[in-house]
Amino acid sequence: MISYRRADSGPIAGRIFDRLIAHYGRDSVYRDIDSIPLSVDFRQHLAKTLRESDIVLVIVGRHWLGRGRQSRIAQANDPVRVEVETALASDVTVIPLFVDGAMMPDPALLPESMRDFVYRNGQRVDSGQDFDIHIQRLLRNMDALLTRSKVEEPKPSPAVAPPPAPTPAPQPIINAEAIEKGKLMARRMFSMARSAVEGLTSGRTTAADTGDRELGEPLRLLRWHAGIILSVAFSPDSRALASASLDRTTKLWDVATGQMLLSLTCEPRSAALAVGFSPDGDCVAVGYEDGRIILFEAISGQVLKTLNNFPGIGHWIAFSDNARMLRAGAAQVVRVWDLEHETDRGDSEQPGTTTVSAAPLQASGGDSGFAAIGKIANRLLDKANDIKLRTLYWTSGQSVATSPDERHVAAASEFRVTLREPGAAQAAPRSIAGTWGLGTRLAFSPDGKMLAIGALGQPVRLWEVATGSGLANLGAASTSAWAIAFSPNGKLLAVASGEGTTKLWDLTQLG
Repeated sequence: MISYRRADSGPIAGRIFDRLIAHYGRDSVYRDIDSIPLSVDFRQHLAKTLRESDIVLVIVGRHWLGRGRQSRIAQANDPVRVEVETALASDVTVIPLFVDGAMMPDPALLPESMRDFVYRNGQRVDSGQDFDIHIQRLLRNMDALLTRSKVEEPKPSPAVAPPPAPTPAPQPIINAEAIEKGKLMARRMFSMARSAVEGLTSGRTTAADTGDRELGEPLRLLRWHAGIILSVAFSPDSRALASASLDRTTKLWDVATGQMLLSLTCEPRSAALAVGFSPDGDCVAVGYEDGRIILFEAISGQVLKTLNNFPGIGHWIAFSDNARMLRAGAAQVVRVWDLEHETDRGDSEQPGTTTVSAAPLQASGGDSGFAAIGKIANRLLDKANDIKLRTLYWTSGQSVATSPDERHVAAASEFRVTLREPGAAQAAPRSIAGTWGLGTRLAFSPDGKMLAIGALGQPVRLWEVATGSGLANLGAASTSAWAIAFSPNGKLLAVASGEGTTKLWDLTQLG
């Protein structure tokens, strides 16, 4: 059976129909335009047809949800909705086919009864020169599904069944020599790790532990992303949250209710890597994998401006305090855009931007990395007025964050997070020990008194900056944070996971 919206994908649905009847025969393929008799209740006719069907192909075009403000899929009597709902409620195999560059819609845009549809694996069918290739692939997959669905042949009766074959003797998968080599390698790795931790936590290092205190369950759960979330940002009034994901969408959320307000996308689609609000909260800037930065109006989602030369995966994007500049950083590069004039600010190869480079931090310690951070901050302040450096993620897996008052700098390596005061020459650095691993995320609270640390495979932990002592951990629900951010009012902490969800934690419990 083929389900499609005529105004959305009629022509290509006809081409697909022709190929299917050529392969399976006309009597084996159902298409509503030819098959529903006049005056018949199409719900009953559809239910009867589905009982006789093995596979339902749902063709999704760019306007499958409907055109204009009113979504047709939201109407209870929409034929496409009825077809998909009925198919999902039955045992029939449902295969989405994406045509004309369409993608699976956001679950929040579908009725509750249809949301299981977004989790069905589908296939793209292009109308151009790849049409034949895609159709052949579809037919092969359908043939395999139909073969598996056939009734198995009856087994021979026990009287004539052949004797069971003897069970072969078990064979060792790994021999003794390989086991001994593995043990030796494991001992060496543990020895190296123990030595590294002991070296990093000696002398001026202060080890801290958050103890058993947990903040309990998250206050709010925000979901409907279909990929890893790499960046989260609160609006200046702390009432909205933006999340940028590898699923090529950026979503805006109402913090008070947990409801999704907007889903921002761009054409051509590209993974969203970083997001930030303007100081007045009216604009959202999103950095994409293809090098674009797009400025959206926060209320309507309308595109306001497109910039180029976003420095790549990661990391951060933010406006200056006066909203005249935009800056972004990745790996060893920080770039600045003049939003008022879009003029070249010193780098002829990157029109409209200023590029500042620095050597990556040294994992072995020392002040060289922090000196480089300070130089970047000074050069940015000189060139871009009130832009302040906030966070840098480096290609080596390290991350660096400065407190809002710029008194403290935190840097993460594989075995420690180090706190320093660049302005105090005599101040000794303090370290928070632990096997954090690469990809550690750092965030200071708005008052600079608290530091949040998230690492893959571990819960997010909160530390007191002044003493380096642990305050609390957020528990198992915060494990493997891909992005963390404090709300500007200091009452919430957002933790984004690789499952496409963001959890909001109530920090007022800390007292």
